[in-house]
Amino acid sequence: MSVATVLSEVRPSRVSRPGAKVASSAKQKHRKSKYRDAHFIRTVKSLADAGRLSALLPSIVCVCDWDSTTSVVDSKLLETCFSTDSLRATIQPGSPPRAIRTWDEHHRAPSSRAHRVAAPWRDTTSMVRAMCAHAALASCGEHHAMSVNLGKEFESQVLAKGSEAKRFLTNRIAYHLRTALRRRVEFWFVLELSEPPARRLHFHGEIACTATEAKRARKALRAAAGEWDPSARRHQVHTDPRPDVGQVSYAFKQEPLLVTERFLNLPRAESWRDDPFMITQGLKNNARKVYEALRRVVTLPGNGLRKIA
Repeated sequence: MSVATVLSEVRPSRVSRPGAKVASSAKQKHRKSKYRDAHFIRTVKSLADAGRLSALLPSIVCVCDWDSTTSVVDSKLLETCFSTDSLRATIQPGSPPRAIRTWDEHHRAPSSRAHRVAAPWRDTTSMVRAMCAHAALASCGEHHAMSVNLGKEFESQVLAKGSEAKRFLTNRIAYHLRTALRRRVEFWFVLELSEPPARRLHFHGEIACTATEAKRARKALRAAAGEWDPSARRHQVHTDPRPDVGQVSYAFKQEPLLVTERFLNLPRAESWRDDPFMITQGLKNNARKVYEALRRVVTLPGNGLRKIA
């Protein structure tokens, strides 16, 4: 027997490292971290506040009219979307301060590892995707914040879909908006169930529509959300023009409660609550372009728990 044959027999077979990422075909989820994403967003905000973000950003080409025409996103406008000044811009003099803190302020503990680069798009959390969707909408044209309550009968239909509730609701909304505005309409939303005893199903998000289209958009959203009490129909759907980035934090205001429920392993009947965020495909593509452009120019300080130890 040759030496090569002996060595081939005693050489250990190659095995994957513990915790190593594997192909998607192996059904193993990639690790996501809200703390890492919050660290990334705070770094982006600090660059935007210092006026340095627009100088670093490369050209971002997005489909801005949601039809077929491509356009280059204005980097200065994108910088404004992430600056804290944009959060203050909608607060009128003498008005009370916001009750909702930005979501990244809720996740200030360092992550488990010292990161220098933000996560790949596939490993980002829903909050970061919603932030980038907001930036894509704001940079590409007029958009509105939306808050929609579901009718009682239709709410039962949605809840009966289980994990497919978001997809079912998205398809219905897209159909009614396309019929009313005669074009494809991009939007994102977070499905939410209010606290007992009301337990009312509703959602918050943003929609790409102009001021002249807003009235038709609200009518389409009412049709999509199901029959509401006629005496209070005007309260079923609300839209507000030019929302700031605080809309994202408001939409995810129940996230700390969901984290607590997961930590305590409390039973939840609604399977969709594990991921209540939904986004249309066209807007998702643009949000990904915004994120990848930011990821290329942002370096994280890397203050993870291992580095501190």
